[in-house]
Amino acid sequence: QFRMRKKNGDWHWVHAHGKIVSRTHDGKPEIISGMHMDINDAKNTFDQLCEREGLLRSLLSNFPGAAYRCHKNGIWTMSYLSDAVEGLTGYPAHDFINNAKRKFKDIVDPQDYAEAHALVKTALADQKPFTIEYNIKRADGQCRRVQEFGSGIYNEQGELAYLDGFIWDIQARVDSEHEKNLAANKLAQLFEMAPIGIMQVQRSGRILEVNPEISKIL
Repeated sequence: QFRMRKKNGDWHWVHAHGKIVSRTHDGKPEIISGMHMDINDAKNTFDQLCEREGLLRSLLSNFPGAAYRCHKNGIWTMSYLSDAVEGLTGYPAHDFINNAKRKFKDIVDPQDYAEAHALVKTALADQKPFTIEYNIKRADGQCRRVQEFGSGIYNEQGELAYLDGFIWDIQARVDSEHEKNLAANKLAQLFEMAPIGIMQVQRSGRILEVNPEISKIL
């Protein structure tokens, strides 16, 4: 393949194919037969697709989670998984592709898998997107909470072809919520056990809550 300059000055990509028909007595090519085909439109389309693929890969590489496509079989075999899954799970993407070394479901907490699987099946039956949360066990043994958003991709007959989605780590959010709950519980205990009377009052003067000690004062 090479570019050829046309009469109007434009450069077009062409594909050349040929063969040697005859040679001279000393083995050098004498007659060559072949054809040239204008592939400029096809080449430009291919280049645009490559550019879009590069853009997509760049976007996925900067996404704080893993993008996937999986088959509709019962074990949701991964046919595509972005490289970000290694940061999420500790395993490289190729370990999961077509279940080369392990199934993705194998790192999902079994107690969470049944509920998540049921939610996905219900959403797919209604042809709706789904959002689920579950725990995974990383390669280093750590357990992490993840969230997954996905949807089914259907063919022209309305049949499920495969699933596309994203998975990202929400452990920091879970830890933050846990710490807030602990702080709230400690505050509630202090409120109940404080040796002084405490009450919560609205600006209107309405009393919302009092601790046991206040009853000894009133």
